[in-house]
Amino acid sequence: MEGKLVYVIIASTPKELKKGKETETKLVKSAPSYLDILPKVRILDQKTIKINNYDIKLLVKSFFPENVLIEANVDMKDILSKEIFELKDKLFETCNKMLEYYKPADFIEEYSVFCVKNYTNLDETINKNKSVISSILKDEKLVLDEDEIKDTLSVNMSYGKNDSTIVDWDGAIIFDKTGEFDEAISILELSNVQLLGLRILDKTLATELERLKDLGLESKNLLQFRRIKAVFKDIIKLRTESILDLEEIEGRIKLYGDWYSGKLYELVSKKLYIDRWKQSVNNKLVILQQIYEIVDKTISDFYLLILEATIVVLILIEIVMGFAGLF
Repeated sequence: MEGKLVYVIIASTPKELKKGKETETKLVKSAPSYLDILPKVRILDQKTIKINNYDIKLLVKSFFPENVLIEANVDMKDILSKEIFELKDKLFETCNKMLEYYKPADFIEEYSVFCVKNYTNLDETINKNKSVISSILKDEKLVLDEDEIKDTLSVNMSYGKNDSTIVDWDGAIIFDKTGEFDEAISILELSNVQLLGLRILDKTLATELERLKDLGLESKNLLQFRRIKAVFKDIIKLRTESILDLEEIEGRIKLYGDWYSGKLYELVSKKLYIDRWKQSVNNKLVILQQIYEIVDKTISDFYLLILEATIVVLILIEIVMGFAGLF
């Protein structure tokens, strides 16, 4: 089956990305004209190489300042052949090596999109190739169980009478006779960028909470006050930055509603468990809020103790001075 493989690897980078050519994804399916749905992309670099006698077009892109995305495009005469697994391994090595230049963070996301436009009957094509489609979407060389195949193929959506997009956690396959794949590819890439941001934020919060839990923040030991006060500043900073990061991650993608892009994003989000990652982050923010309240109370109690001690001292001084005046 002739088609195109788009292999993507995404990472967050501390490196300042150079300004590249700005491009905009053309929306060919229904979308409201009043919303700038898909963010503009910067092309940072591009080149063509050969792998296994295939011409590989490599693009280095950036959706947002801190995210870098390496995209490999490969035209294939048989996109469902077994060699796809070996090719994907080599694409990972190539893209990951390119990614090293950008000093990526620990987490990365990789995703594969299989684009097919030369077919006659969609249902017959999918049914005939359902086993191999399910395997390549899961990057699994084993022949899958019939129930697993059925479950994989069930996560899909269609826009026209003879097109379909099947989505899994590791990849998606798009059947579209028009050959207009860019919109769907951009939505799939953006969803993975969002997932990466949530994973990084979740890990950051988990690490900080682990550090905070053994600090004895409820201690009334006055000698620890300076340390607790410093921790309090860290908590305020972490909490503020995390809330802003979460709002930014969610606000970047305006994909909702009943139009094509909104429906596809909703489908991908469910398969990537984006809502669960959001909930995990929110749960950690709630715990951080609770720690914030504990430390705030500890500091307030300390100041109250100082105030009470000061009042007692002043009363004693007044008493002593009173007695001294009698003699």
